[in-house]
Amino acid sequence: RVPAASVEQQIQGKVAGANIQANSGAPGGGMQVELRGVTSINAVAKPLYVIDGVIVSDIAIPSNANAVTAASGGSNPSLTQDNQVNRIVDLNPNDIESIEILQGPSAAAIYGSQASSGVILITTKRGRAGRPQINVTQRFGFSDLANRLGFRPRDFSSAAEVDAEFGLDPGTAASYNYQPGVSYDLEDALSPRNALSYETSASISGGTETTRYFASGLWKDDEGVMENTGFDKQSLRLNLDQAIGDRLMLQVSTNLVHSVARRGVSNNDNAGVSPFMVYAFTPNVFDLDQCLESDPRSVCANVAGSYPDNPFERSNPLETIGMMESDEGVWRLIGSGRVEWDPVRSTKHNLKILGVGGVDRFHQKNELLFPPELQFEESRSTDGLRGTSLLSKQGDNLGRSGLHNDRSQHVPHHEQRNGAGTEQCERRNQRTGERAAAAHGELECLSARRGLDQRGPVAGKHCR
Repeated sequence: RVPAASVEQQIQGKVAGANIQANSGAPGGGMQVELRGVTSINAVAKPLYVIDGVIVSDIAIPSNANAVTAASGGSNPSLTQDNQVNRIVDLNPNDIESIEILQGPSAAAIYGSQASSGVILITTKRGRAGRPQINVTQRFGFSDLANRLGFRPRDFSSAAEVDAEFGLDPGTAASYNYQPGVSYDLEDALSPRNALSYETSASISGGTETTRYFASGLWKDDEGVMENTGFDKQSLRLNLDQAIGDRLMLQVSTNLVHSVARRGVSNNDNAGVSPFMVYAFTPNVFDLDQCLESDPRSVCANVAGSYPDNPFERSNPLETIGMMESDEGVWRLIGSGRVEWDPVRSTKHNLKILGVGGVDRFHQKNELLFPPELQFEESRSTDGLRGTSLLSKQGDNLGRSGLHNDRSQHVPHHEQRNGAGTEQCERRNQRTGERAAAAHGELECLSARRGLDQRGPVAGKHCR
């Protein structure tokens, strides 16, 4: 069984009305989730994620690869074309106990306008009273290219005919040692790897009637099929439940995540950099792979270890993937606390006070390097200095949320004595005001208050 790489993949095909698609096949790539019922044409269509009562960020921050690919240079000025990942991928799927989907009025009543696109409630595992339970899982595997586009075979009788057909300078095909009837699998050359990937996960849980615990760890290494691509993730979680007497219950959840993603360049592109954008205009009649010591291609003379230029386009995809670097490092801390207090508990009166709060904080750093030897760097150079180095740091993205409930129950003496029934009143504080609804002799006043302060992808404050 192949494990789900992210939370979204766990629910893909299992939730009615949920449209879940992958942004790309890159290691650690993000997913797009849309729930049925979204009617706005300009509002954010992705759902709100809540983990153990904490509203967490699913923001997708560009890596600034657009400075090289010019992906936003067309009709779409958005920077969300850099193969960025949604941050919900940071969560360890092995830690999840249950997933619940809220839509419509039920979601809006609790989370307000932010729930217009639905809410995904995620509850993580917690300890249970009893002997310690230890689970260790070790997985090994490899990845392969799932779909191949293929190249249309072209046969030419001579190297001169190739030059004439594609408008190349005389002698170009001969310099690449063109042989009639010989073609090259450029897709296989681009994705030759079947490197070993592994995932190690372990957890321990248990406790007593008053103290329960759940702790887990994850070490994951996914190798991509292209050179210089992959995804590494380490995760630690600790959930504690502590009962103080029979009236006070404390719950604490913490999750620390570190990940490094190397997704390469594989999405939209207007500069002839992305491999499959280039392959559309590159016939498979020339060998574009790395030059060898004794190479029959005269274009490789005295340049062993380098790559020949692609005479049909602005870049050689094998050179781009083999020499570029694209590291995205993330540190993230998600913590939450829950307090339940029953100050009054009797046959006549019940009062319960519930408080939930949490924090979601992460730091993202992108490092991209395009060496000066790359073919497309020559055409991009306007000052004679080739090569591009991009560094971006996305500060401390901080989100805070909280919920406070007061629940009280009053049982009139005469109704209890006569066994005629009970009268219940539930009151909660809600930022948007108090709502009252009467049904079957019961009065219910619902209330919720939450706050969120999150820094956006650039300097300044971005609030959702």
